[in-house]
Amino acid sequence: VIDAMEGPAGMTECSVAAGLCAQEGLCAIRANWQSINRVIFSALNGVTLADMAQPVLHPVDIGALRARRTNGPQADIL
Repeated sequence: VIDAMEGPAGMTECSVAAGLCAQEGLCAIRANWQSINRVIFSALNGVTLADMAQPVLHPVDIGALRARRTNGPQADIL
């Protein structure tokens, strides 16, 4: 649906196609962004519209969100 409505999408310009970013020739993290993009779109491709229309039949673990809220914003700082 994303491709049909928006065209090729990516987390960064260089994730979609080469030559779209002036920095890509010198970018040390381009390969990492491309890997992240592949993982995200692989996960999206694994979900159908029929899946999205169904209710969630298993509980969702929100423990990480609760811990973050309890520990405050300092929990994110290493």
